[in-house]
Amino acid sequence: MKRAQVLVWMALCLVGCSKTQTYEVKGSPVALGTDAVLSVTPGDGGNQSIELEVQYLMPPDRAQPGSKYYAVWVRHQDRAPVQLGNLAYDEKKRTGTLTTTTPYKTFDLFVSPEKVAEPNFPSTVVILSQQVTIK
Repeated sequence: MKRAQVLVWMALCLVGCSKTQTYEVKGSPVALGTDAVLSVTPGDGGNQSIELEVQYLMPPDRAQPGSKYYAVWVRHQDRAPVQLGNLAYDEKKRTGTLTTTTPYKTFDLFVSPEKVAEPNFPSTVVILSQQVTIK
């Protein structure tokens, strides 16, 4: 009986001790109706797990004519932005999601409409942005 109690306690501690930080992110003036939830969880090996779920997302070409993708970028300190990936965009539901990782504990995350899947640098249009600091 004690072993079962210890296992339950350990499982509850792992769930309760999760250091996931969750941010409610509002769209920029370009995408006023857009809402997002950003969850960042410290992981093994020093990487942070990132989950981004976006709702009420207009098609990329409405945010910037000619765009086909929403790229997710991370900028650490004064370094150049690095593309983490593209949102999996559902045009019918107007949602987008991305799950990825980053080695940084302090960073700016932002989303931009892009004409190509792997641009060399972000466009000047930003629809979402959030500063993150892992505590």
